[in-house]
Amino acid sequence: MKNNRIFSFGSAFIALFGVILFVGACTSSKKATGNQEATDNSCYNLNIENKSDKNPEGRIYELVSFELQGNCLLTVVNYSGGCSKPEISVNLLEIDRGAYPKQALIDLVIQGADACRELVTDSIAIDIAYLEAMARDGGINLRFSGQQKDFFYALPLK
Repeated sequence: MKNNRIFSFGSAFIALFGVILFVGACTSSKKATGNQEATDNSCYNLNIENKSDKNPEGRIYELVSFELQGNCLLTVVNYSGGCSKPEISVNLLEIDRGAYPKQALIDLVIQGADACRELVTDSIAIDIAYLEAMARDGGINLRFSGQQKDFFYALPLK
């Protein structure tokens, strides 16, 4: 009888320890993902895409805010995940020069299998130096594929 209690207590302790390790791993990965740009101190390059290129499918995300710092557009996004660091790419799909102001369609792709379903808030910095000439020439409206928010990028004339 005493052996059964010791075995039950030992099994419960091992199971509890395993749960604590799993939850701790998800939490620390989430923090590392959230601080990704703070450690990198760099912007993601804007990949110039051909319309015939097949764009990869990514996770559904929501743009929360924008802020321009130098040539980097700092975006804050929400998406589901939390256990692993996603692969992020930013693609310039098209520029409509006929519209005023000019319009640029950008595809932000957040990829990677992640079993966790937490809501992750992440900062993603995008290098938009490629668009600087258009920003000086009357500005350019940046539209993100699948999102309702736009960002007007304009720089003063020199």
